[in-house]
Amino acid sequence: MQEENPHGFLGRIGVEYKERGNQLIANCPLCGKKDKFYMNSSNGAWDCKVCQEHGNIYQLRGMLAVDTIRPMAEPKPSQMKKDPVAKSIVDSMHKALLEDKEAMEYLTELRSYTIEAIKMMKLGLKNQNGKWISYPWFSGGECRGCKFRAIKPKDKDHRFQRQPGYESILYNVDSLNSEDDKTILTSGEPDAVALISMGFKSVVATTTGESSMPEDSIVLLKKKKIVFLLYDNDEAGMKGCVKVAKRIGDDLVRIIKLPDECNDANDFLILHQGKAREELEKLMRNAVQAPIPSVHRVSDVIDRIHEVNRKKDPKEKINETPWDNINEMISKLSGFVIVSAPQGTGKTTFTLNIADHWARILHKPTLLYCLEMTPEELVKKILAASYEKTIEELEERWIEEHWGNACQDYNQCQLYIGSSFRLRKSDEILALLRAAIVRFELELVVFDNIHIIGRGRNQKDELGTFALGLKDMSTEFEIPIITIAQPRKLEPGVIMTPWDIKDSNDIFSDADQMIILHRQQLAAEKDSAELNDVPVMNPLTLVRLAKARFALPKDSWLYCEGAQHRFRELIHGETYEVKTKAGIKTNRWGGHMGASAEPFE
Repeated sequence: MQEENPHGFLGRIGVEYKERGNQLIANCPLCGKKDKFYMNSSNGAWDCKVCQEHGNIYQLRGMLAVDTIRPMAEPKPSQMKKDPVAKSIVDSMHKALLEDKEAMEYLTELRSYTIEAIKMMKLGLKNQNGKWISYPWFSGGECRGCKFRAIKPKDKDHRFQRQPGYESILYNVDSLNSEDDKTILTSGEPDAVALISMGFKSVVATTTGESSMPEDSIVLLKKKKIVFLLYDNDEAGMKGCVKVAKRIGDDLVRIIKLPDECNDANDFLILHQGKAREELEKLMRNAVQAPIPSVHRVSDVIDRIHEVNRKKDPKEKINETPWDNINEMISKLSGFVIVSAPQGTGKTTFTLNIADHWARILHKPTLLYCLEMTPEELVKKILAASYEKTIEELEERWIEEHWGNACQDYNQCQLYIGSSFRLRKSDEILALLRAAIVRFELELVVFDNIHIIGRGRNQKDELGTFALGLKDMSTEFEIPIITIAQPRKLEPGVIMTPWDIKDSNDIFSDADQMIILHRQQLAAEKDSAELNDVPVMNPLTLVRLAKARFALPKDSWLYCEGAQHRFRELIHGETYEVKTKAGIKTNRWGGHMGASAEPFE
């Protein structure tokens, strides 16, 4: 395969570099260490002096998930607007704000903004189903998008709007061009204006939430000597700080801790008024570096446990999977999770259903990485399960008629698909997954399947290394990582145990949770041809929580709609059909639980 030009490749993936002789020197895109990455400008050979990774451009492309991971529904280039918002529109909204007494009182009295800050940032007013304050995003002196905040929102879910079609950038990004070697990064435009009202100049804000930020924004921030993070004073804000600190570099970041009576920078401005800058500078002198992952002070952990328990709503519904009975059984997906079952049981379908649920229903960035299927095959299965269609129905007419709705549905969630028939080495895949977690800020990773890794004489050792790597990664990033594992060959009808994982006991030992699926075989493999389109497996599926750190083993049941690539819950008293060689047998679901084989009889 012809290698890509080194200069062009680094530019394409957003890595800034400097040339020294025949070497391109940059911050390592794998470990983030400053100026420790060296790439030969002629042949693309590279290495990092800290993490010791090395290789060529082709290998680095795989490690960084370039070209192997993509969102379920990518916006077409034509959907992103390249022209700036017209100056006349920005000026008109700004003029409307300055002439509106209610809106100005809201900003100057309720939020304590100064007139100078309002004019400097060209805040405006939009009258559309109520009054909305506009926060234009300027870059290079041009407006490249706009966010709106309701003065009187009807509820907390309708406080903000953003102008559609514009890429997210840092708010007040032009302030980074100043000679000041320090800047303050806050979460949201209103807090940035509050800081500007205090008198700070080098201030930027995320426009995409506390933990989400485009890669080019990270590149700009890395040019500063110190980046102060001033996020909301809650659990989500601290998690956002930690995630952003990892991307910018822990050595560059200092976290400002607000007093308990202030939730954000605007609260701090309202509390201290004219002395806000002086008081905040005191906090900046005491700002701390981001915590080291996996190292915790006991008193801090006790505080977190107390805070979680205090906020816990006993009526809150557990929603980790698409199925209520499974949620009740597992309580929470955490750490390194193994899903195993004999071939044909539905392991991929089960994990695929969970991944889609996390991305589409829970709105959490999720990666489904598969070494055995193409992205197109995976997406067809996801659409079949999501819209309860067979693959044949999708291909015949459904996709043609409804592709627009499907694109819209999946544009609103962050579900990423990864696929590669080339990657087989554990170190390459671990590097790729790490890069994906950092770049896409993933909250769930599903990997299918672990037994593709390192096929050959040393597979047992390779599997153990890979399993431990996944476990370490789930601990470091505090996200669940689900991987499919294959069992050794079992006798028909035997429910596998955790010790039946193929080739390595280390996989079970390292797992924080293990889920086993079992479906009764209706015919031997050699007889399946006689059944024509009759499924070989009983659709009734045992789901067994075989291992959990803080729970006893438990069983539950699902029904496999195989043609639609989905599992569903059974309703008490529901009748369901099972095709056998003797004909169709009708059963009634009675809510059988536990290890009893009665539902299979």
